[in-house]
Amino acid sequence: MIKINLIAVRTPKDHVVVQRQVMLAIGGIILAFFIVGWWTSHANATKEEVQGQLATEKSKLQRLEQVAQRIEEFEKKKLRREQILDAIKKLETRKVGPRIFLDDINMILPSDIWLTRITQSDVTITVSGYSLSNTAIADLMRLMEASPNFSDVELGPIRTELIKGEEAKSFTLSCGWEAVKKLDENKSKVAAAGAPAGAKK
Repeated sequence: MIKINLIAVRTPKDHVVVQRQVMLAIGGIILAFFIVGWWTSHANATKEEVQGQLATEKSKLQRLEQVAQRIEEFEKKKLRREQILDAIKKLETRKVGPRIFLDDINMILPSDIWLTRITQSDVTITVSGYSLSNTAIADLMRLMEASPNFSDVELGPIRTELIKGEEAKSFTLSCGWEAVKKLDENKSKVAAAGAPAGAKK
């Protein structure tokens, strides 16, 4: 009878299998470390690249903000210059000043009225002063309404005040200044006459 020792034959094979598994495991661990290292390096490189791009974009944004600020300052200066030029053009077009309506008021001012303030806002004149009677104020209104240089005369509140022991009437008159109104009307007519035929409706 022949006997075969199967244990002795099986043992070397098992040892080889174990060695292969160990080598595969070690190779897998090394590969995993390699992959992790490569990924970390790639991630760091990508992060640095993104940070560099972000710094570049921030620098561009700062330059654009500076340019926008300069443009805004230029626009403000341009607008201010245009407003000044427009005001000069209006004065040159009208060629009228406060001396004209001061002369007009001085010619019709009753003797018992004295003025404290005269202001002009475009085509409106406001006159403030004192009178010794309501009759003198009424006379001034009547004379201004009769003058061709004034229109739409309106009287504000009349207040009684004590000036150097004597009662006086404080008043304010507002009216239109026809000299400026006529200039504006003539200017509008000239502009309308010079407009192209197709622009008229």
